[in-house]
Amino acid sequence: VVVINDVSSSDEDTKNWLSRLGVCALMDVKIDVPWGDLVDVAIHYHSPDERRFTLDDEIFLERVAAGVTLALRNEGLIGELRKEIFEENRIQEELRLSQGQLNTILENIPVGVFVLNAKLELVRANARFEDLFHIDAEKAYGKTIDRIISSPLGRLMHRHCRQVLNSNITLHFEEALQLEGG
Repeated sequence: VVVINDVSSSDEDTKNWLSRLGVCALMDVKIDVPWGDLVDVAIHYHSPDERRFTLDDEIFLERVAAGVTLALRNEGLIGELRKEIFEENRIQEELRLSQGQLNTILENIPVGVFVLNAKLELVRANARFEDLFHIDAEKAYGKTIDRIISSPLGRLMHRHCRQVLNSNITLHFEEALQLEGG
């Protein structure tokens, strides 16, 4: 029989309670648990005769206590890992929803919008941008704007984007464009 007490219970209380159950021999083993308290584990014989623990019994019980301590610590680590996985899944779901909202906005705005990375390579373009410049964004991803739009306008847009990236401030450029179809 194994009885687990918290440290607020006295050994005398435990012995009195167990003696009513007919427990005659009792050994306390302290176990350190992850939440910082010590737990008293009382291991005893349930027998009408007085019995003393042997050295082998004590060694065995100390090993049991060490195993229980390790199991409790591992359970604490597993619990923490579960929390981290839950939090990561929650963040990924929020990101997915946020990306969905951004996609909805980009696809419904009436102007051409494109997004470049730090190397000035295309990473996103909306349908209006594709229509304006007669490109397929999927084929253009990873290319610079001057390679996507092979005209003086593409080179000008590339220079403007580089200025924005190098200055690290918001800049405003306006260009009059003559596009096919008016």
